Amino acid sequence: MLIAALLAIVLASGLGTASYSLFAETPISEKPGSVLVLDVYTQKGGQGPNIQGGSFMLNESVSLYGEIQDQLNKTGPVNKLISFEVKANHGETLSFVLVRSTNASSIATAVFRIPPDESFVGIWEIYARAEYNGTVLLDTLTFTCSKQV
Repeated sequence: MLIAALLAIVLASGLGTASYSLFAETPISEKPGSVLVLDVYTQKGGQGPNIQGGSFMLNESVSLYGEIQDQLNKTGPVNKLISFEVKANHGETLSFVLVRSTNASSIATAVFRIPPDESFVGIWEIYARAEYNGTVLLDTLTFTCSKQV
């Protein structure tokens, strides 16, 4: 029920562009100069900046991982919400939002299945968003979907 309510708030505010705090604060060990980053990737790749998330087939399951990590001490917050906006073919074919909470490893996981229809072949885009201590963390990812051979 909580996730549905938060999803409604995210959708009503422009699919993750809310400028007010939606997420409770979770303390983590921060040192001066530390930088929190959000990284979104799939089970087939995409970890790190500018790395493609892999290639998928129609009707295949896609696991999205959103990881929040302090680059200095390699820790991250637990129970933080990450929203994943998913767009097929630049949003022309399909667009939806999934919201998940980070686990003890500061990773949120969302899973969906690519529909079997050939109209979903092409480039998929993932826009991840989280908020921590008033700072919005963003990351993007793309992956390709092709017909089964």
